[in-house]
Amino acid sequence: MALEHLDDDPLGLAVDAVRQEAAEGAPEGWSEVAASVRGRLRSVLDPAVPILVHDARGRLDHDAEGSRTWVTDRVVKAALRRALQPSATHAPSALRLVVDEDRLRGVELDLVAAYGVELRPLADAVRAVVLEELRDLLGPDPAFGPADVAITFVDVVPGDPRLV
Repeated sequence: MALEHLDDDPLGLAVDAVRQEAAEGAPEGWSEVAASVRGRLRSVLDPAVPILVHDARGRLDHDAEGSRTWVTDRVVKAALRRALQPSATHAPSALRLVVDEDRLRGVELDLVAAYGVELRPLADAVRAVVLEELRDLLGPDPAFGPADVAITFVDVVPGDPRLV
């Protein structure tokens, strides 16, 4: 496969190579390789767990046809990690969601804290952030409260724990 590109631009050469590959068709055996890669990815990745959403009154949310609304655990975890990042006083080390019968029953959060920070008030503040984020995502669940957010401090480090 001979490629000629006037200015030896690496991006231009790559684009030309991809275009030529596409014009020639997929290489022999490509579908088997692609299927193998997809299979291995599925074995490594955990399946997404659906979590039911509540309406503003705390009841399970239904649309006009009676269908329920769901959010996956991946979306909830990502939102919680983002909500816990802004402060230099702590950083999440691990985050687990306890889901039973499609409802969120608990959050288990391992935190790394900055040295010198009072841990009990920090835990209360982090718990409030977690609860607010969950209400924004899943609506107010009357069966879910502060006691359902377990926080464990797994390390204390000097400086900003987000940088460790």
